[in-house]
Amino acid sequence: MLDLRALMKKMAFLRPTGKVVGLFLFGLALWVMQRILKTQDFQAIGVALAQIPPSSIALSLAATILAYICLIGLDRLALKSRGHELSWRRLSLSAGVAHALGNSLGLSAVTASAVRFNFYARWGLTGKTAAATGGIASLSIWLGFCLLLPLLLGLQPPTYFIPMAGIWALGLGAVVIIACFLSLCRGQRDVRLRRWKFTFPRLSIGLLQILFGAAEWIFFALVLYGVMPEASPVSFVELLQYFCLAQLAGVISQVPGGLGVFDGAMLWLLSRAAPGMEFLGSLVVFRALFYAFPLVIAATTLAVYEYRHRREEIARVKEAAQVYASGIVPMIFAALVFMSGMVLLISGTTPFSYLPWLENYLLLPVVEVSHFLASLAGLGLLYLAWGLSRRLDAAYLLTVGTLAFGLIVSVLQGASPATLSALLVELIILIPSRRYFYRKSSLLQVSFSFDWMIAILLVLVGTFWLGNFSYKHIDFSEDLWWKFAVNDDAPRFYRSMVGVAIVAFCFGAWRLFRVAQPERIPVTPADLSKVTAIVEKSPSTHAKLAFLDDKSFFFNDTQTTFLMYAAQGRSWIVMGDPVGPESEWADLIWKFREQCRHYTARPVFYQVQPENLHLYLDLGLSMAKIGEEALVPLAKFSLVGSSRQKLRSTLNKAEKEGLQFALLNREEARELLPVFKTISEDWMASKNAAEKSFSLGRFDEIYLAHFPFAVVKVQGEIVAFANLWVSADHNEVSPDLMRYSNSAPPGVMDYLFLQMILWAQKEGFRHFSLGMAPLSGLKQQRFAPLWHRLGRLVFRYGEHFYNFQGLRRFKDKFEPEWRPIYMAIPSRMSLPKVLKDLVLLVGGGAKGVLKK
Repeated sequence: MLDLRALMKKMAFLRPTGKVVGLFLFGLALWVMQRILKTQDFQAIGVALAQIPPSSIALSLAATILAYICLIGLDRLALKSRGHELSWRRLSLSAGVAHALGNSLGLSAVTASAVRFNFYARWGLTGKTAAATGGIASLSIWLGFCLLLPLLLGLQPPTYFIPMAGIWALGLGAVVIIACFLSLCRGQRDVRLRRWKFTFPRLSIGLLQILFGAAEWIFFALVLYGVMPEASPVSFVELLQYFCLAQLAGVISQVPGGLGVFDGAMLWLLSRAAPGMEFLGSLVVFRALFYAFPLVIAATTLAVYEYRHRREEIARVKEAAQVYASGIVPMIFAALVFMSGMVLLISGTTPFSYLPWLENYLLLPVVEVSHFLASLAGLGLLYLAWGLSRRLDAAYLLTVGTLAFGLIVSVLQGASPATLSALLVELIILIPSRRYFYRKSSLLQVSFSFDWMIAILLVLVGTFWLGNFSYKHIDFSEDLWWKFAVNDDAPRFYRSMVGVAIVAFCFGAWRLFRVAQPERIPVTPADLSKVTAIVEKSPSTHAKLAFLDDKSFFFNDTQTTFLMYAAQGRSWIVMGDPVGPESEWADLIWKFREQCRHYTARPVFYQVQPENLHLYLDLGLSMAKIGEEALVPLAKFSLVGSSRQKLRSTLNKAEKEGLQFALLNREEARELLPVFKTISEDWMASKNAAEKSFSLGRFDEIYLAHFPFAVVKVQGEIVAFANLWVSADHNEVSPDLMRYSNSAPPGVMDYLFLQMILWAQKEGFRHFSLGMAPLSGLKQQRFAPLWHRLGRLVFRYGEHFYNFQGLRRFKDKFEPEWRPIYMAIPSRMSLPKVLKDLVLLVGGGAKGVLKK
């Protein structure tokens, strides 16, 4: 079976190339359409649409249904080839929704497979089966393409741009592909490519896959052929030939549905037979029938299905649904607002008004200014959509205001009822959604992603192209800029586009050349004072790591909450969850993510608690389990019972040997730091160990002066010690640095831990944390993630570098509750680099890593 994650990782270097190719093809498509339609009038689109009879639309709709039946059949054959069966009802549901979403949204390998997995998991099929079904169905479609291509080229050799040698090469290549596939099916062979395994079906199923794939292409093309002009000189064979080539260009472009690229290629090919405008209306209807109509049906079906099968879950976990909504709703609004910006920009390109009665009531300056302001509002919405995706409250307030403003000026400029309705509906549903936009960060500090800036650029280029096409019959001269009339739309459009271009350029230049802040915020005495005050109020013992001098601090605006982090390579690694009031955590994490984006650094959150995962998932980060923390619930802890026999024996034996436990406050511990240093140096030498850092305490007198110490004495001499992290509100106690001298008797650490637990219980603390066991609790089952399996191997065989198993066994003596601990990283692909930076940071460099 093909490992999609491994394949994506191997081909990661091609991603920038794919984006460049997609942009080039998109721009080429605009240029082609401009050349083809330069002699056509904009109103001709409406005329072409009106000339398509209802019977033709019905025929194309029937062809759409047949095409999707073929796609459903391909899924059935794919399942059958792997020995699985589904009822036609289930198969139609999963395959229909998967193909409809995959065709319309693009990235079908991801979107369609995700839909299949959602259904298959409920029906007892595995995720591997879902991925295989999608891969086999896609392969079948392109095998059908290979079957049709030589037939089409042979029936009607093209005379446009492919030489005869090229025609023979294309046809021969397609035949070879078909022959190789059938020969592999005949022997039902398993082909391996390194770690990947391809299982081929038996010959009868392979033949059916090719035929169904070819039939899907034929019905696909029939959808367009059915709405072609009645007097079209293009035969179906010729149209199918053009259609296949244009679809191939659309797939290469990586644009969802080949939007723009497929249309430009088809117009160029069809313009050889008749003027392009005759076919433009057909392409519009084709997209509505084959893409938009199935998408609406699939989305509605999926929503109804999910609601019917999750009603009890939704009622039972309403709060969890709210958490899920907080992650997805802002992204939905961001997409809608981005489209609203497109609508406002594009509505200014139309050379006609849907509200001509306004001419009698509005002054010319109002019309001119409203048109200009509507375009600026559209540009503003494109930028604000990014702020909504970041959940900024400022972006929400500005978006509501901009939408309301855009709605008013759209009325004054005479926008279409459809445009006004879309803006009004979006404003109505956005107003009550204030709670999803909770971040207090400044909108001006948000870093825009490269993909988002490219999307804005494409919208502006597309808008200018559409407007230029709409007014190409207008003579362009210097006087055009100074013409002002209610019915003269062309000057208004060009003036608006110049204004939009100037604003966009100035904003982009300001973002590019603004002064950057330092990468690491220096720690000042005032910062340390604030950190100390916050740490003393924290219920988490891990907050005490802030006293190590190897960290920088990232504060919120009110200086009441902070993150402690250190930079290693390109990774900015945060130690634990934020420290301070939990209500401030979400916004602080987002601000840190934006700071990392500004400096192209990787944000990494190390040792985060499971109850806070939603904060990091909202950022789009991936989670990786890194171990488990041992927590002793002190209310339940007891030395009574047979299971605690070994602990009682340890305690009794130590007391007979004269071991004594004592707790020293900070002042008493400071006076004995030279004694502790001698013990620490003996321990380090005997273990051949190097001091760790960042996530673990080290022997540093300034750091250790903040804590009380637990010590073990033999005849009045200290032989072992541990400094204690004590949290606020008697929530938790945890030992940090634990060391003993060479003269300490065996079992001294067991005795020390047991006495610390009994002391914490007596003092009324809730938990005693034994710390984390790295890589503990990772699974090595068949379907476990690759990271779990690798981590389990390191846990088992990496004792030279770290005492993984011994640490787990030691903590198990006290029968703790094990709580999973996670690390939040940008993506699974970045995990190896993050782990390298983390190991170097904690180990104190490569030399420290080689020591235990």
